[in-house]
Order: sequence, then C-alpha cells, then structure tokens
Amino acid sequence: MRSYGSGTISRPPGLDSIEEFHGEVNASSAKFSRPTSVILVTKSGSNAIHGSLFETNRDNAYGVARAGDNFTNTAAKLIRNEFGGTAGGPVYIPKLYNGKNRSFWFFSYEGYKQRTGSFGNYRVPTDAMKNGDFSNLVSSAGTLQTIYDPLTTQSAANNYARTPFMYNGKINNIDPARISPLMKYLYSLLPEPNIPGVNPVLGNNDSAPNPNIQNQYTYCMRFDQRISQKDLVYGRITKANGSTYRPNAGGVPFAGGFGNSRTDTLPNESLSLDWNRTISPSFFNEFLFSGSRSVSTSFSGDPSVNYAAQLGLPNPNGQPGFPVINNIGVGTGSSNYIQPVNWNLRYFNYFILEDNATKVKGKHEIQFGIHLRADRNNWMPQQQRTAGAETFQANTTQLYDPAHSTATYRVALGNTGNVAAAAYLGYATYDVRVAKGMYYIRQNEDTAYIQDNYRVTSRLKVNLGLRWQFTPYPSDEYNIMSSFDVKNMAIVLGQDLPTLYRVGATTAPLIAAMTAAGAKFETPQQSR
Repeated sequence: MRSYGSGTISRPPGLDSIEEFHGEVNASSAKFSRPTSVILVTKSGSNAIHGSLFETNRDNAYGVARAGDNFTNTAAKLIRNEFGGTAGGPVYIPKLYNGKNRSFWFFSYEGYKQRTGSFGNYRVPTDAMKNGDFSNLVSSAGTLQTIYDPLTTQSAANNYARTPFMYNGKINNIDPARISPLMKYLYSLLPEPNIPGVNPVLGNNDSAPNPNIQNQYTYCMRFDQRISQKDLVYGRITKANGSTYRPNAGGVPFAGGFGNSRTDTLPNESLSLDWNRTISPSFFNEFLFSGSRSVSTSFSGDPSVNYAAQLGLPNPNGQPGFPVINNIGVGTGSSNYIQPVNWNLRYFNYFILEDNATKVKGKHEIQFGIHLRADRNNWMPQQQRTAGAETFQANTTQLYDPAHSTATYRVALGNTGNVAAAAYLGYATYDVRVAKGMYYIRQNEDTAYIQDNYRVTSRLKVNLGLRWQFTPYPSDEYNIMSSFDVKNMAIVLGQDLPTLYRVGATTAPLIAAMTAAGAKFETPQQSR
C-alpha cells in the first residue's frame, strides 16, 4: 500500500482459488519492499479434472435469534448468500491436443449477496405542518414557539416589530399559498407518520426500513504451460466487483431514495505473467510482470443529472448531483436534511516488473534481483456541496429583541421563530463550493537487492541482505499543487492559471473573487 492510498482490498480473491498463503513480517529479507508482505499463490490445474461447488445461506426467517426491531416488533431483514465453485484440469482438445503434463487450466468463481433492512427512526412533518399549521411548535416544557412574518418587519424606530403568523384566526398558521415550491415538492416525497400521537418537534414519529443491498463477485482464470523441463510459464487474470446500494444512506427516507440514496462500487482486476527457468540444479530464475487496477466510486442519485436546476435552485457552476438541503425543520440531526455524496471517484493502477534469481552454493542461498514499480493514482475527492447547499434559518421567523438589535445585527427573543416555518416559506442561506476536479498522482519505485541466507550449522541460519531503493515523493502529473510564500504573502501556483482552468483545478471566477479580496498569486520562480 502507498502512503497516499492505504486501505484494504475491496474484494479479496476467492478462498478456493488460493493454493498457498504466506506472510513475511519484520523485514525478513532484502527482497521485500515492505516491512510486511503477504504472498498468495493461486491454484493451477493438474492432469486430472477436479472441481468444487459450495453454497451457504443465512436468513432471518430461520436459524438465527430474532429480536424485535424498533417499533415494528419484528426481526430486521437479513438474507445472505455466499456461493461459488472451481474447476481445473489439463488442456484437452479432442483429436487435436492433449495437454497432460504440459498445459493446464484453472477457473474459480465466488459470489456474495446480502440484503439487510434494519429499521430507522425519523421525524417527519405532519399533514397539518404540510398545510401551514405550526400550532404544534412547542418545547419539551410545553411552551409555544411563536413564529413571526418577516414581511411585516418594521423599522428601527418601531423596534423592528413583527406580526405573528395568523391565518383563519389561528396563531402560528401560515397561508398555504405562501409555501415555497421546493418545500411543496419535498413534502410530496416524505412518508406519512406511522407512529401515532407523537409530536415530531419532540420525538420520532416515523419508523421505516433502511435497506442495504450488497452484491460482490470475484473470478480467477489461470493457464500454465510447461515449455520444457527447464521452463514453466503461466498467466493469471483476476476480476472482482463489489457494490452497495443504500436508498436511505442519510436523512429521512424520501420516496425513491431522493437525495439520500448512495451507491458505492468497487471493481478491481489484476494480471500476472510469470516465467520460471531452471538454469541448473542450483540456479534458477523467475521473471514476473503484474498489474492491478482498482476503481472506487460513491455517488447519490444519477451523477449526470443537474438536480438543482430541476428543483429551481441556484447552481452557478452547473455541477451535476444533488444539492445539500440542511434541516427541513422537524427536530434536529440527520433525520431532517438531504446530505448527498456527489462523486467520490478514484482510479488506482500499479504495474510491477521484477526479476528474482536464486543461486545455491554450499551453505549459501544467494538471492538477487530488481523490482520496478509504477503507481498511477487518479483521484477526485468528494465533491460535496459543489451543486450548492441551502440552510434554512430560524431567525427569519423570529421576533427581534430591540434592546440588543441594530440595523446590521439582530438578536432574537427566546421561544420565537422556528426552522420548520422558515423551510415552509423557503427562507435559506446558500453556499457553493468549487469542484476540485481530478488529481493525477504519480510515483515510481526502483529497487535492487542481494540476499544471502547462510546456514552456518544445522541449528543456526544467518540472513544477510542489502537493498537499494529509490522512491521519490508522489507528484501530480499536471503539477497543480500549490504552496504559500510567507515572505511575499502570496499563493505559489505550480502551473499557470490557463492550465489550472483546463484541468479543473480551479475556476476563473474563484480566482477573480480571491484577487478582489486581496489574495496574491505567483510562480515558483517568483518565490525564490
């Protein structure tokens, strides 16, 4: 693993494809480039056709303890299936070729499917709130939170007075004609409360399943060819994928997973080509080329759709994906907002070319070789809020305290105003972030080693090794990294601005805004 790309394999090889598992720890040999190395040897075919099949199943309907889940008093859904098989043997083409003792094939497949559905508890608006009736805005002590009409705000001479909302003679009741189009649409996607008698301002009034759908598979194909008594070559291809879909990854369960659905995909594939040659009974060599490609994505909804435009919300950079909508006004916390994941994308490729030779001479086992590695990590960080974010403000419906308020700074009185009313009316603050774009991280690793495993006696073995390794610090292919020049109080750019615009590292409006605010930019040459 690399310092900038650590983690675990998203989908490990199928167990039935592994012939040998070996771990080297504590830098046991100069041959290995990491303090800990895990070596997996895949199975190969043999002269006899052989294979295996397996299936395991777990289901909440039987065989497991079933505790009541939340308000439903039923067991949460859990269905898991793991299945697969292997097959291998000699390459045989009737009347054309018999590969016994020379040519072999092996194939393995392993799949995994899991469906879970534990229940989550949420706070959703009542029908009365959806129609502008907020008479249930009370504190835990039963104190009414009076909401005030911001359109009635008077001047400082009149102490910024406001009139409470009243419709059809009822206080805290808003004319339904004043509902914002955005909230009207969001209300249509929210579920109806299913826990009776609970005020959503004070507690959860809805319980709904929170599905988690996982699919994984991996398969491995290997071909071995014994060219001669001294030469054996083989090739292996492994491909895997894992995906997780969560309709309600965060926030209330909107219909169709709107805004809060999340899909994660983790495909990876690898290739290995190996040539083993026995030069003499005491001297043999292995030449190996391998490569791996991993892709990880996380996103909400359709990453190609501009949802902000569909909702009538600002999106100055025209970015696709869901906008963030903070707190729709019922209670607090994650049950009240849309918090999407908009494109977290990464391509990580690496290629290895190495040659390892072993010479046995008397009590010495001498190993030497080279190891060349190239890493290509194309990474785009989480693009959250690039499609904009709306945060509804309770102070838009509060009553101001004239003793502490000024023309530029207002202080609200307690037990007045509410986010739910502000959301209903559509009063919000807005912010947007510039999409960072893709980083193209590059790093090479060049090494050479010699190792002498010297058996001094039958009870004593000495391992002596020398390793040369050159691993320069990772760099960006387009040199978009920046730093700061304290002497000139300027941001040092690794590239000229047109190049940074072209690769998506920044935008011209952002640079213009920063320059207007007093920021300075310079080249590396100017900072010296």
